Order: sequence, then C-alpha cells, then structure tokens
Amino acid sequence: MHIRLFSRIANFSSRCVHLSAYCASETAKMIDRSLPKVTHIIFDLDGLLIDTEPLFVEVNKRVMAKYGKKYTTDLKILTMGMTLNPGIELLLEKVGLTGKVSVKDYAAEYDALLPELLPDCLMMPGAMRFARYLAANNIPRAICTGSSDSECKVKLRNHKELTDLIPMIVFGDDPEIHRGKPAPDCFLATMNRFDPKPESPANVVVFEDSQNGIRAAVAAGMQTVMIPDARFSSTPPDDVKDRITMVLRSFDDLNPESFGLPPYDCDVNNNKIECFNKKKKKKKKKKKKKKK
Repeated sequence: MHIRLFSRIANFSSRCVHLSAYCASETAKMIDRSLPKVTHIIFDLDGLLIDTEPLFVEVNKRVMAKYGKKYTTDLKILTMGMTLNPGIELLLEKVGLTGKVSVKDYAAEYDALLPELLPDCLMMPGAMRFARYLAANNIPRAICTGSSDSECKVKLRNHKELTDLIPMIVFGDDPEIHRGKPAPDCFLATMNRFDPKPESPANVVVFEDSQNGIRAAVAAGMQTVMIPDARFSSTPPDDVKDRITMVLRSFDDLNPESFGLPPYDCDVNNNKIECFNKKKKKKKKKKKKKKK
C-alpha cells in the first residue's frame, strides 16, 4: 500500500517537474514572438478557472464501478474538454460497454452525483486576480465551456464573484453549437457574441487546460494559452504544439503585458498591503531627498 502510494507521488512529482521545465521554455519563446494585440479573452471553465477535474474523476470512478469498470487517467485525458454525451459515448466505447450501457443511463447516474461533489470546487490559483484585472480594465471576456447550463449552475453556485466579473458564458448545450471541442465551433460562436466583436480571431486569446480545448482554439485561429493540469496532462498535444502561443504553470505566471495589455494594478492583484507598503517606502524616500 505504502509502496504504491509513494510510486504515485513520485510519478506526480516527475510530471510536475517536467511541466515546469516545459512551461519555462515555452514562455521564453513567447517573449520573442510578434503577435496581433489581444483585445478579447475567452476562458475554458473546468480545470482552468475552477478546480473541478478531480471531482469529475471521482464521479466517473463511482459510475464506472457500478458497471464493473475502472476509470483511468488516460480516459480522463482523452475526454477532457468534450461535451457530456460525446464524452460518455467515447468512454463507453473504450471500456467495452457500448451496447450494454446507454449514454442516457450513464448520464443519469453521472448527473445524480454532481450536486453532492461539485459545489465544493475551489478557484484555481491566480484565476480570480486575472478576472478582476480584466473587469477593472474593461477588457471583453467570456467563458466557453463544454458543460451544460444546469451543470454550471451547480458548480458555480459558490462562485458568484466570478460570474459577476465574467457574466458572458457559452454552455456546451447551446443550440448554436453543433460540434463540441476539439471542433472550433464553441469558440467561434463565443467570439461572434462579443459586442464589439474583435477584428479577427487572431485578436482573441483562449485560455485552456485540456488537449481537446487547445485543438479547438487553434482550429478557430485564435491565440492560445495552455495551463495544463500536471495531474492529468503534462504537455500540449503534439499535433498542435507548434501553434500554441504560450504554456504556463498557472495564472500566477501570467504577465498581461505579453499580449499588449496593461500591467497588473495592485488594486486587483490581491496584494493591497504589499502595494501600500511600497507606496509608503517611496514617500519616505522622497521626504529624505527633500531634507537633503
């Protein structure tokens, strides 16, 4: 038992170290690139703004166990970013339950467990700071998620500030979106709902944590920032790796000026005391200069 646990910890640590090194190299590349100025921001939701992915793993593990199957990390990575029904269909195919369990029955079991777990989800590091920054600077922003409207109501129940800061949300069950990620439909539909609209998709940056989401954003012709979760996927997908704008470990590593946006202000930086102390030090230095 202990050996297995230590092995898992070692594997997780290895993925984290690999991710840190990869992110550092990709961020360095970004500094040298000349890209169109970003005017609009689109966020994924799960695993990017709110930490729901481990909860989804637990839900799927419980449902799979009822059918005598195991839900693995590989299955998680495969379906991340997909809308519910196509994701379930793929899961059932991969574990050999196609024709034995219907998508409808699996979805019913899945939905029944969500209210028990999802309301407890937490914000991801640095996400709220960036959301406050965008609102303070009146930068157009939206959330584009593969989750349904009803599911989002459950998991965002305790995150009213987030939905106040980013009120525009495009859901996975939106009738205008016929294909989920990795197709670009959801991001293009979100872009077209901005008022005013961006000049081109290249003026939009999409923040994503999943491989399917990154593929969708790249296919939409938008700039992309991947903030992968080391627990599930440590690097971007090989097929679009060269077209990703930036890879970060978390929002804490983000510098808005990299995209031609204003710098962070201390008032939205969750660092008011530190900013206040810096201002006091500056005032003291000025007084000393005057005395001289």
